[in-house]
Amino acid sequence: MTLPVAPVVALNLRRFSHVVGEVSGILGSDALRAMGRTAIDFERCQLSVGGNDSGVELGRASRVPLEWHQGRPVVAMTGGIRMLLDSGATDVFVFNDTTAGKSIEWRSIETEPVRIDRFDGLRLGRIGVLTALAIGGIELSNIRAVGVKSWYQRGDAGAPDGILPLGLFSRVVISHHERYAILVPGSRGPASH
Repeated sequence: MTLPVAPVVALNLRRFSHVVGEVSGILGSDALRAMGRTAIDFERCQLSVGGNDSGVELGRASRVPLEWHQGRPVVAMTGGIRMLLDSGATDVFVFNDTTAGKSIEWRSIETEPVRIDRFDGLRLGRIGVLTALAIGGIELSNIRAVGVKSWYQRGDAGAPDGILPLGLFSRVVISHHERYAILVPGSRGPASH
C-alpha cells in the first residue's frame, strides 16, 4: 500500500530504543487514518487495511462510535466517557479531572504516588485496578489503570477522558470514514456481558 503525500518526522530512534525497541519507525494514528479502514489482530500479530468486517466475531464484539481529537481516534463509551484508543499504552489511563475520573470506581494497589515521566514534564499519579468500565456490550473489570492529571488544555472541550489500550482486545477494527470501532474481547482480555 502507498500512503498519500504527508509530512514525515525523521529522527534517530536509537535514542528511544528503550521505549520503542528495535524498530525502523512508528506508524501513527495519522497514517492509519489515511489508510481508511484498518484492522489490528493482536493474537495473530497482523495489520490489515481495507476489506470488510466479515472476519470479526460480532457476537462477542462491541461496535462503538468513533470520533477524532487532534488526529487521534477516540471512542464514546457508556456514561459519557470518551477514551483515546492507543496501541502503545499498556495500562488504562484515567484523567482524574474528567467525567471518567469522577465516575469510574477503582481500588488502589499502591499507596505512594507513582512517578510518571512524559516528554512535557513530570506528573504525579497513582496505580490501581478498575472495578468496572463498560464499552458497549463489553465490560472491563479488574483492569490495571493509572490515574493522572490530564495533559490536555483545561479549556479543550473535545479532549478525551483517558487512554484505552488496544492490547486489551484480541482484535480491533477502526473504520475512520464510517466513524466506528469494533472491539473484540480476547481470551485474556475483558469479559463480555
